[in-house]
Amino acid sequence: MSEKQLKQFLRSMERVRKQHAVNRKAARKFLREEGVLTSSGKLTLRYRAAKS
Repeated sequence: MSEKQLKQFLRSMERVRKQHAVNRKAARKFLREEGVLTSSGKLTLRYRAAKS
């Protein structure tokens, strides 16, 4: 990744954070829509840590 691409990526991340992390409810809604959290608020299988 070039320095220009990295800066663009970081700007994009900041824009998403500002839009979706305004409060806890909005952040959790975003994470559910993206498949990170279940409707009950737990991590989906894909994001759970593997057990040793």
